[in-house]
Amino acid sequence: MKDHLQYYKSLKQEVTLDLKDLNLKEIYNQRFNFYFLMGLTPSDFNNKSILELGSGTGYNTYYLIKKCNVKKITCVEKNYNSLKKLKKNLANFKNVKIKNQNINSYKDKKKYDFVICENTIDNFLNPSVLLKKMMKWCKAGGGANYSYFWG
Repeated sequence: MKDHLQYYKSLKQEVTLDLKDLNLKEIYNQRFNFYFLMGLTPSDFNNKSILELGSGTGYNTYYLIKKCNVKKITCVEKNYNSLKKLKKNLANFKNVKIKNQNINSYKDKKKYDFVICENTIDNFLNPSVLLKKMMKWCKAGGGANYSYFWG
């Protein structure tokens, strides 16, 4: 697998967003529409456990916590600048666990209701390996969600 962080390093830029720089209403609308197009509504996430791979600065995590009442969410992020903002943006939430790990080497024995990997998977040489891992982390009847583009 290609290291997705190397992709951004090759561009000599880091893709990071800060929640304070964005309009929360716009984030909520964008996230709602993104999930709605996949057939998911906020109630589908109610009281569910989520693993989010490549969480970035946490705008999706923030939406899931604030608008979807998730039970618990584990964020996996290795990009230093994103991780710093992720921790800051989600510091007030008790149901968030942040792991400073590369997706390629991440291991987890837990099962989640949803596994999310957005705007990341297309940077892998063999995305099917990651997709297989994602499915392994899903509870029976759970869902793996991946996206190649902004919703």
